[in-house]
Amino acid sequence: MTKEIHISHGKRAKLMKALNVTYPTVRAALRFESNTVIAERIRKVAKSEYGGKVFNME
Repeated sequence: MTKEIHISHGKRAKLMKALNVTYPTVRAALRFESNTVIAERIRKVAKSEYGGKVFNME
């Protein structure tokens, strides 16, 4: 079972601009495919500021 954080495409774009990262970086972080310091920050900001919801994917 994997986890994923869901936010709209528009919010992903705002997140990319706010944290100065690329779309692949955001996508990997929200899919929990990367576990770097920036990925942790992306997930935190996505949940706290952009209303991201964590889903368990099967």
